[in-house]
Amino acid sequence: MKYIGSGKHVECQVLLYTKLNSILPVKEVHDYHHFYYTSCCSLFKTNSDTVVVTMSSINNNIEISGKYKFLWHSQSDSYTNYKVFMAKLGMGDDLAYLNQCLSHVQVEYAMQDTVVLKFGKDWDTVQCTEVVKPGQMVEEVSFRPGGGMYSCVWYRYGNMLVKQARPSDKRDTAYTITREFTESKMVTSFSTDKNTLKAEVVHTRM
Repeated sequence: MKYIGSGKHVECQVLLYTKLNSILPVKEVHDYHHFYYTSCCSLFKTNSDTVVVTMSSINNNIEISGKYKFLWHSQSDSYTNYKVFMAKLGMGDDLAYLNQCLSHVQVEYAMQDTVVLKFGKDWDTVQCTEVVKPGQMVEEVSFRPGGGMYSCVWYRYGNMLVKQARPSDKRDTAYTITREFTESKMVTSFSTDKNTLKAEVVHTRM
């Protein structure tokens, strides 16, 4: 396992800050090893939840690369469930607050269908780099103290990225994260508890 960068710039694949002043190790299957934070900007799923992607919602012509910013007036009513969602996964108040403060996102489309998302409190400070490699299974540590591991995989459907995460410990909650890119915004949807708990975070394209 290795650290990528410093405490201010860390490579990650899923939920931004995992612990204050520390990084939880995440073992990637297929001999790749990274440390990841988890970025709560997508849609979660439980064991019986399913993600339905209709052909009408897929757009292969959308350019996903660009800069996006969190704006209060652009949020939907379900944004109020965002903190509840993070708490459901076992995050403490401090960690949830840190995730909510990551208002600026820079998205880059890299080689081999890899998507890189850089999160920060402004454009000049990158606090987390999320690397999405569709189709690659990884293992991630639970946010819940004493929790087990999650088996996670991202899929890409045109302008949509979908993450499915299943826990090894039944005390943890399965979830799905979906990022949908449009010409004007990036919409991150979260769902868990058999889709009874949902949240949405909108970042406007700059």
